[in-house]
Amino acid sequence: LKWVLFSRLQKMMGFVLSSKSFSELEYNDREKFIKSKQPFSRTDLEDVGLRVKHMNIISQVEGYLLMAKGIHTRTHDPQSAISYFEMAIKKFEEVLKSNSNSKIALRTCAKTLTALEIEIAHSSDTEFSFHSLRIKRANDYFLRAIELDPSDPITSYQYACFLEDINKPNKAEEYYLTVLEIDPNFIEALHSYGSLLQESGLFKVAEKFYHRIL
Repeated sequence: LKWVLFSRLQKMMGFVLSSKSFSELEYNDREKFIKSKQPFSRTDLEDVGLRVKHMNIISQVEGYLLMAKGIHTRTHDPQSAISYFEMAIKKFEEVLKSNSNSKIALRTCAKTLTALEIEIAHSSDTEFSFHSLRIKRANDYFLRAIELDPSDPITSYQYACFLEDINKPNKAEEYYLTVLEIDPNFIEALHSYGSLLQESGLFKVAEKFYHRIL
């Protein structure tokens, strides 16, 4: 079974084994070879498929963890949070260099850029700038991610939240409604849009969206 799974994975990911490793598989018990503690190492691979080359999974995960650390430390250590956000952005940009069409890297980098801008404003006791270069980049990244996959409600929802953060409630409303057209039961969007309506004084309309959560 392990050999069958390995064969499928090899084809799917485009793994090309070195001639030495291929010979070992040809002339030895394949199942026994696969069951060993470390049947392969990096030196056994001569090449991988383009799909894997462009995934850059490690940088994506590292960036996400750094972003999470920044969120976790922002209340008690703002300077560390800023450093974590800056490091996370570098990781996401590594991903985008190898694959500029990664919607997840685009939207996550956009979120981190926004968080960094907000944190810098808070720590320096200045007003949050809606027109900073970071916010413009975040906006561009969100729009590119949406363009890549317009039917993804998560990206549109995150963009709607971003638009609220930069004080564009009318545009945010447009994207909340887009999300709810794609997925009428998107709970976070129902709650966020209800809150937006409530803040605008439209209590009766907001109540309808809150009831849809129940």
